[in-house]
Amino acid sequence: MNHVKRILIEVVRRPVRNILIALSVFLLSGFCCAGTFLEVVIRNFQNAFAEVSGYCLHVEAEGFKSLSDWQEVLKKAEEYPYIVAYNNAFEQMMICDPVNFQNVSYDGIVHQNDLYSSVYLYGYVDISCQDYFRNGRLELIRGEFPSEENQGVLIDQNLADVNGLTIGSELVLQYGDTTATMTVTGMYHAIQTPQTEQMNGYYENAQESFLYCDYGSYVQFTGQEEISALDFYVDEYAHMEAAGQFMENCIQGVENSFVANTMKGQEVQMAHVFQLINRLASVILTGTYIAAIFIMAVLILFWMRSHRRSVAIYRILGMPPAEILSNLVGEVLLISIHPMAIMYKMAEIVCRKYAAQLFNWLMGWCGASLSERTFAADNWRFRYEITDFLQKLGCLELIILGAVVVYGGIYLKSRVIQMTNQ
Repeated sequence: MNHVKRILIEVVRRPVRNILIALSVFLLSGFCCAGTFLEVVIRNFQNAFAEVSGYCLHVEAEGFKSLSDWQEVLKKAEEYPYIVAYNNAFEQMMICDPVNFQNVSYDGIVHQNDLYSSVYLYGYVDISCQDYFRNGRLELIRGEFPSEENQGVLIDQNLADVNGLTIGSELVLQYGDTTATMTVTGMYHAIQTPQTEQMNGYYENAQESFLYCDYGSYVQFTGQEEISALDFYVDEYAHMEAAGQFMENCIQGVENSFVANTMKGQEVQMAHVFQLINRLASVILTGTYIAAIFIMAVLILFWMRSHRRSVAIYRILGMPPAEILSNLVGEVLLISIHPMAIMYKMAEIVCRKYAAQLFNWLMGWCGASLSERTFAADNWRFRYEITDFLQKLGCLELIILGAVVVYGGIYLKSRVIQMTNQ
């Protein structure tokens, strides 16, 4: 208790010099938060691209014509720790006519005219990896995704409710002269209505229900199987390079085969912007830490001069140098922690309210074209964790306290102790 009281007294006795240190820490913390914001911008871009394409390796092999041709590659991929799923790279889709039910669009309207009476049937190896489900636009709410072990079809809940369908109900679909009966294995909720591409290149909300079946059922219905490309999904961004090299080894020797990192394909659209932001973040953070070392060295030495009398008294009273130094560290910690906390709170408010405006300004500063800025605005979503800022501010605090320990120790040894002995 006496130790804390002594620290508080020392802080209150020297307001001017302590305020100078606090202002310096406040400014350094501001630059630190700015650099952190730029790093978070890059990570948000990576996460946004992951939502679009996933941490995905696109593998094409023209020598493979069916899923059975991929079995050896799939067996190796399933044993590889970084690869968590795989799916057909190109959608398998056909427009079918419902036989024993009616199409219900995503606005809940039953369509009976020729234009909207059909439904879209998609076939996937792993439906959970399909874009709409991976991005959260569609959400499984009942039952299970169709799979090789649990063959059937996944339908929209509106379609199920209007037609009185439940898990286990059978749907009859017709494509030309071919009909197929599929069992409902699950239902999904459309959080964001799926879209279909129009002739003019624009997309509009779909009026036809989307049905999703397992790949085996789709092939059996259509009699067509050609799957020369698969997408393999990696658990995290840091493992993309290693997983890509692994997949290249798996398909080595296969005719006209290659592996493409889809994340890099997305990132290349903004490559020069990424480089500028990365460089700016690195310069700001590195410069802040280096400046902190020199600024705090000068301020601490200046601040230590005001402690000559009290330090001499502590030595005369027999206080060990380590305890004197701990008092000095405690004082600086008390002085610096408050401006850091205030700056963090200000940065949090600014990021929460003005992140989009800052991002638009940043895109303009980087010289991004209109198409790049539009692409960025469509994909970028600002999300951060409290640890993002705390880690960088923690490094700054360690530098400040380290300066106190180093320069304070030198000062104690070379100046104050000599004065006391005299």
